[in-house]
Amino acid sequence: MSKKDSAWHKFMQDNNRYADMINAFGLGGEQIVTADDITEADSKAGTKVRDEVRKVVFGINFAIIGIENQTVIDYSIVERIMHYESSRYDEECTAIRRGNRMKEDKLEGGEFMYRFKKTDKLHPFITFVVYCGKEPWDGAKSIRELVDTTNIPDKLIECISDYRINLIDVRHDIGRISGLKTDVRDVLEIIQCSEDSEKLNALLSGQNRPIILNEEAFNLAKEYANMKDVNIEPNEEGEYDMCKGWKDMEIQKIAEGKLEGKLEGKLEGRIEGKLEGRIEGKLEGKIIARYEDGMSLDDIAVKTEQTLDFVKDTLRENGLL
Repeated sequence: MSKKDSAWHKFMQDNNRYADMINAFGLGGEQIVTADDITEADSKAGTKVRDEVRKVVFGINFAIIGIENQTVIDYSIVERIMHYESSRYDEECTAIRRGNRMKEDKLEGGEFMYRFKKTDKLHPFITFVVYCGKEPWDGAKSIRELVDTTNIPDKLIECISDYRINLIDVRHDIGRISGLKTDVRDVLEIIQCSEDSEKLNALLSGQNRPIILNEEAFNLAKEYANMKDVNIEPNEEGEYDMCKGWKDMEIQKIAEGKLEGKLEGKLEGRIEGKLEGRIEGKLEGKIIARYEDGMSLDDIAVKTEQTLDFVKDTLRENGLL
């Protein structure tokens, strides 16, 4: 498991966050699901293991809800998610048939043949794909978008079961993220703004709301928002005050920039002074040498590419005129 996947898994172990995402992404912001409604579920679908899967209770019924995490675009994800859900339904059908074998004497016709009664029902299986990649999602979101329909009659295309995925494009679906109520919103908004320094500074300025993250949320933000160099220390409660930490870092950067500027200025001044001194010294030496060799002042000016007044002043300063 990669660092990003590990950080995501640890973050999603909190059922309050899981419930928050279901309410925001699946229920239009209605606060229906709570952490108490959520229990663990088998994350294996067929031969593959899902990212995060939970059993969510609704009264006397329940649904199996998975949350898939994507950092890059998977152009075949529609088929993959469809396979996950189909495998789940197949497993539940198998379990129901197994149970109905004990009631064979009460079954007739198709119910007896397929061991599946008219009253038997499957539990809903729902998947949310949370995509945190930089580029806008340009992959298929439904089977109809994925299959090649070239030269297929329109009426026949309408017969294709249009299986669709529930995609949340974190960096571009701004409205859906604003409906979150827990620190999931803080983390996803940091990821959303991570490529725009102005938006990130505005988010972490603290003017709109304080952003305080626990260790799991902070680690996830660092991994997904390219903030690995961000060095913020936790407080006594082990929490990370992102706004204060960000402000302190900005002040430190400014101070380091000013100090670097002063040091560069002093160094450049010294180097420039030394070079000018050396150049002037060599030029002065040439003028004096030529004068002592008996060269006229006009010729010295021509040879050294200096004005006649400069030659005279140099010789006077050295007591030769």
